[in-house]
This record gives sequence, structure tokens and C-alpha cells, in this order.
Amino acid sequence: MKTNHKHLPSWPDSFFNRAVQKVLRQKHEPPVCKGTSRRDALAYPIEAFNAIEELASDQGAHSQKHIDFLWYYGLDPLFCSELLLAVTKFHQFQSNRTDGEFLAEDVESQRSAFDTTPLRRMLANGLVSMSHEQRMALCRRAPTAWKDIAAYLEERIKPLKGHAPTATTLIRSTYPHEVKRRWMILKDWQPHIKAWAKIQALHSKSK
Repeated sequence: MKTNHKHLPSWPDSFFNRAVQKVLRQKHEPPVCKGTSRRDALAYPIEAFNAIEELASDQGAHSQKHIDFLWYYGLDPLFCSELLLAVTKFHQFQSNRTDGEFLAEDVESQRSAFDTTPLRRMLANGLVSMSHEQRMALCRRAPTAWKDIAAYLEERIKPLKGHAPTATTLIRSTYPHEVKRRWMILKDWQPHIKAWAKIQALHSKSK
């Protein structure tokens, strides 16, 4: 797997949480039961995580999400119960998060060179006769400065943890460490993610 140590991987934040990973690791080397392929066994923790992440991150009533969760719960109730608790705590109790987790939630969107809000507003008003270049120009903006991100994070973190990182710490230490940590975790789960992706592709073809 080719890694990019300059940017965070595109995967839910809760997946990289230490408590969530502790539960997931129970299935990192899954035994292949009779009637179950190795691909299915590898994909199961990723499938279960995705179903639980969708359920825990959205408090609205979505029956399909409930059905998906119950399916995986029926296969391994204890594992799914522990995983649901860990993912739910990640979303509900911010004081348990590390500085790196706080930073990761905000930095990618705030450091992005694009803001699609103006375009969405124009599309909502029916103003769609724009070229691709015009749309990109409309959305392009300067990334938020690190000092401004640090100030924003201070407002979030200090009331919860009694301290806040400086901009220098964010740039030179916290962010690079979090990026590296997440890529290492994702690399470790690549066989499982590939198995999950193959199953998703087969399901799509069968529809």
C-alpha cells in the first residue's frame, strides 16, 4: 500500500480511535469457521465497523442502518456490543479524545483549498450553467492558517482538557504524528479492507 504521510487517510475518524482499535483487534486474525471463506472472515470486522459507524454517528431513525447492524450483531453479539460501545463513546464523549483526534477532525476541511458552499447555494437556486473551470474558481479559497486552527481548537479543547496545543506543536508534532499513526493502522488492515471491497464489488454486480 502506497502511503501519503502529508495528508490524513480518507476513513472515518472513529476507526483510528485507540479504544475502537482495541476492540477491532480481536478480529484481526479471525479463525475461518466451517462454511465461511477466508475473505468473508477478513471482511467481517470492516463490515461490522461500517454498519456500527453509520448507526452511532447518526442519531436519526434509519431503519436500514438498524437492520445492517442487527445482521452483524447476530453473527457475533459480544464483539458487536463492545464495538458499538467504543464507537458510540468516541462520538458522544469528546473529553476522551487525544489532541491528534481533535486536530484530525478539523484540519482537513479547514486546510482544504476548496469550499463548496457557494456552489451548493447556486445549484440550489438553479444556477447550473457554469463550466468546470468556473465552478472550481468559485469554490477555490485559501487554506485556513495554522494559527487560526490552533485558536479554534483552543476553544474546543481547553474547556474539556485544561490545556491547548500551540500552532507550532500542531504543525511540527501533533499533526505529523497523527497522520503517520493513521496510515500505519490503515496499512495493517489492508487485507481486511481489500476483502471487504471485493465483497462490495460482487454485491454491486449482482444488483
